[in-house]
Amino acid sequence: MKRIPIILPTGAEVAGHCAGPNQRPSPPIPSPRAGRGERTGKSRVRQPLLGLVTLACFTAVAISGQSINESDYLQAVSEARGLLKQDEFNAVIKKLIPWVKQYPERPEAHHGIGLAHYHLKNFEAAIEHLSAALKAEAEQSPAWKQTVQFLGMAYYIRHGWKEAVPLLEKTVAWEPNDTDLLYALATSYLHTHDRDNARRTYAKLFQIKPDSPQAFLLAAHLMYQTAYGQDAEALLLEASGKWPDWSEFNYQLGAVAMIKGDYEAVVRHLEKDLARNPSNSLAWHYLGEAFLRQSQLGKAVEALQRAIWLNDRNAKSYVLLAETHLIKGDPYLAEDALELALQVDPQSYPASFLLAKVYQKTNRPELARKQMEIAAKLRPK
Repeated sequence: MKRIPIILPTGAEVAGHCAGPNQRPSPPIPSPRAGRGERTGKSRVRQPLLGLVTLACFTAVAISGQSINESDYLQAVSEARGLLKQDEFNAVIKKLIPWVKQYPERPEAHHGIGLAHYHLKNFEAAIEHLSAALKAEAEQSPAWKQTVQFLGMAYYIRHGWKEAVPLLEKTVAWEPNDTDLLYALATSYLHTHDRDNARRTYAKLFQIKPDSPQAFLLAAHLMYQTAYGQDAEALLLEASGKWPDWSEFNYQLGAVAMIKGDYEAVVRHLEKDLARNPSNSLAWHYLGEAFLRQSQLGKAVEALQRAIWLNDRNAKSYVLLAETHLIKGDPYLAEDALELALQVDPQSYPASFLLAKVYQKTNRPELARKQMEIAAKLRPK
């Protein structure tokens, strides 16, 4: 994973962070940037990279007259800062964990341990310690802001969408142009079914007007992609009422209806879309599939043939056409379609498997056996 450099403040910057109201504060802490992370379900989860600076501030708050134990505590925090700089995350945890037992109300050790666990992808432990730090840190301080940011991302990565939202909202307020944080916030809105805020945040992320038809289409597409068909449908129906001349809504509504298995609605919406945009090959493809599932085989052949005329590189259209021909009792037409599918995509398991069935149906057992062996190798695991 790509990492950004750890930028530590100078002595003057540390004094600025920890100084009183009459001293000019230093520039804000650099925010963590996101890179690719885990993929869970259908949504892409992106994990930020860490820039660790706040522990430097904690070593500057020692005051005269403190106890020997407190002095040792602050020394341990200072040493942990150096270990963090060296990416010695387990060493940070080992050094600071005894001190959180002795000073459970102090934020510094919890903060350092939380960041170390975050680096090690121990997100539940990171949440535990960062939450403890957040309770004791001064609101709006650099340390507090960093805790809010990393705690929000830890909840996001662990799919704690509800908990992530208020933290990420705060972070985006002071980092309004950070696209990674916007993505995390928008996705958290999506998973909490907050359609309006998801639409507005995705619109900002893609630099389009939040109340435009494009914004509704974009948000609905992402909801559909994440299998939130009801949210997508509600958003599209709202948009189609506002902009009845936008045929794109009909295509998206047809796609949502396909997920639900509502083939009558698929046909209704896609026929409206194709009346305005007859060059939409995917609309013809899904219309053909809907007719096939309704056993309207003649209409299925016509729609799928048009899909292929418009895009002859979609192996799935050939496979559906072959399936339709088989049901109609035309195995040799099915064979032709499957051979074309395998020319387009030689690794297509559905095409290979269905071709083996065609060979069986047409009394060619040896070809069927060989083709079934090929299909077995291509079968998704």
